[in-house]
Amino acid sequence: MDKLVEVNEEPLVQIPGYPIGSNITIMNAYYERPKKREDGKRDTDHVTIVFKDNETGKKHFHVITTPKFRYYLKKPEFSVGLDYNAEWADIKEVDPVVCNYNSLALDVATRLGFKDQYFANIRAGEYRLNDVYLSHPRVFSVDMNILNFVRSEFAVAYKNPVCPIDVAYYDIENDIRDCVSGKNLIGECPINMISIMYDKTHTVYSFVLRDKRNPQIQELEDSIKANFKASEKEAIGFLAKVHGEEKAKKYHLKDLKLSVGFFDDELSLIVTFFNVMKELSPDFAIAFNASYDLRYLVARLEAFGVNPQDVVCDADAPRKFYYYKVDETDFAGKFVDFKERGDYVQCASRITWLDQLILYASRRKGGAATKSYKLDDIVDQECGIHKLDWSPYASRMADFCWNNFKMFWLYNINDTIVQYCLEQQTDDIIYTFSNALEMNTPYQKIFRQTNYLISKMTEFYKYHEGVIIGVNVNRFKKQVSKENRDKFAGAFVANPLNLTDQNKVKSHGIYIMKFNNGDDFDYKALYPSLMREFNMSNSTQIGKIIIDNPPYKGAEFLRIGNGGHFTENLASYNFIEFCHRWLYLPDVEEMIENIDWYFKNMRTPEYKHEQGNLPMDKKFKNVMVKIDNTRPMVIKRPIPQWVKDKVDEMRRGISIV
Repeated sequence: MDKLVEVNEEPLVQIPGYPIGSNITIMNAYYERPKKREDGKRDTDHVTIVFKDNETGKKHFHVITTPKFRYYLKKPEFSVGLDYNAEWADIKEVDPVVCNYNSLALDVATRLGFKDQYFANIRAGEYRLNDVYLSHPRVFSVDMNILNFVRSEFAVAYKNPVCPIDVAYYDIENDIRDCVSGKNLIGECPINMISIMYDKTHTVYSFVLRDKRNPQIQELEDSIKANFKASEKEAIGFLAKVHGEEKAKKYHLKDLKLSVGFFDDELSLIVTFFNVMKELSPDFAIAFNASYDLRYLVARLEAFGVNPQDVVCDADAPRKFYYYKVDETDFAGKFVDFKERGDYVQCASRITWLDQLILYASRRKGGAATKSYKLDDIVDQECGIHKLDWSPYASRMADFCWNNFKMFWLYNINDTIVQYCLEQQTDDIIYTFSNALEMNTPYQKIFRQTNYLISKMTEFYKYHEGVIIGVNVNRFKKQVSKENRDKFAGAFVANPLNLTDQNKVKSHGIYIMKFNNGDDFDYKALYPSLMREFNMSNSTQIGKIIIDNPPYKGAEFLRIGNGGHFTENLASYNFIEFCHRWLYLPDVEEMIENIDWYFKNMRTPEYKHEQGNLPMDKKFKNVMVKIDNTRPMVIKRPIPQWVKDKVDEMRRGISIV
């Protein structure tokens, strides 16, 4: 890492046998939260790092027990009068603090003098209230995720280059003819075929389940055993021909090699698949919609009473763990589109298991909408190739393997080939890998801007500007209970049902919710642009206007801080409306009505009514002059004293803090 500012901090991630500056690359990192033991106590937390030695090309494990974390506290001499969260602090104004990550909130509370309250919250069952201490104005860089932090410390300690990677693409098939649910729920039906396409050796590995009820399987096996080379040439030649000469040449499909194995039982098939994967040890194992394929494989292991950790994890892994997080719904239970999903696999393996579908969708979420997330539609759009069409061989997919098993076999193999072609066209996997290294961000978060930007900003400003980033207070205030949560004003959204019919379109004589002459202004990066232009930030704030019992009740209705609403109205330079809202003065319509009444009913020394018989205004204060009927009225004298008194009265109700 290039450094412009000298930071005297020892990296908190160092691997025995690899001195600082070694040419190694982090491939993945996993965090295990403390687990409850049988005796009721909790075990410690762990971080497992998988890294590659770029000199040997081999991958290794490194386990950190009770991982450490570094945050910063503003020094007391620079904290006088600090009652708000600054966005940054000079590195000379803060002290680094190292603590156990799992005890972060306790450490902060203790150092700030809130230890007793911390434990009081624990005893009361209000655990989330303790997160508030993490948003204290003296606290900086406390909100980084532990995996982002570990990756960042690794990048400080080692070269961590983008190294060459290899990928294995896999796909499973099920025998769904006897599916009870009719939906092929995860793990419901037997897996009868699996294929792997490994790009490093350009080889397809095929695993086939024997079934005496289907003689076509035995025919295929006999044919392959009788003359494997001929069978290989036939299968690869057929698939290359399907995709056409141009595509076959572009993706080197004619150079593919084939390896086939037949199994008497499903469990042996699945276990062998994982053993071959571990033997090949690709950097990444990819399935299109892995939440189906990988979860199905694991579910079938569990159906046989096998612990997935014993099969999926590497035998020499220091710790065994397996977990698949499917991020398909948000906190409200609403379905999350593929481009917003953050699925991830935690597995004690040298292999990183990813979902090609999510990578593809997430990388393109800022572009034009994808018409379909089906593999066939995507490879057609990106590569101009297709999955094999099974419809000529069966009226339904459930009958395909029974009607023409050989084509069913080729269908499965081709699914891994088109996945491989898709990556050759898009580079989604290498993009994800390189960005995870550059941004010090886990793979499941690399397409989430708020996550990777804070990680990169923290690193960049610290080592290039000597600046320590502050805390996202919104994150922690969301953690506390509803009763104690500080609420932030949101945007006001008007009820569209209250719109008038003025610009609505008529249909059969009835106004409908369709509009003519509508304008929609969407300003890109409006808020950050305004913040930069007007130097608006917590660090430049000198005070805050608070108005007790504001006369303008609209401020409460809009859920906007009355001080902010006051200054917004003032800055608009619409002084008539401002004075009406905040100083009880007339608005434009009332002023016109008053002026109109005055000149219709009263005459002044300088303005006499045409009829000349109006009563003289004996209390005339000469506020305005009407020189002639063609010229506007102009102010002739200073602001009346009664107006000044009203302004002074309002000022007394305004406090600046």
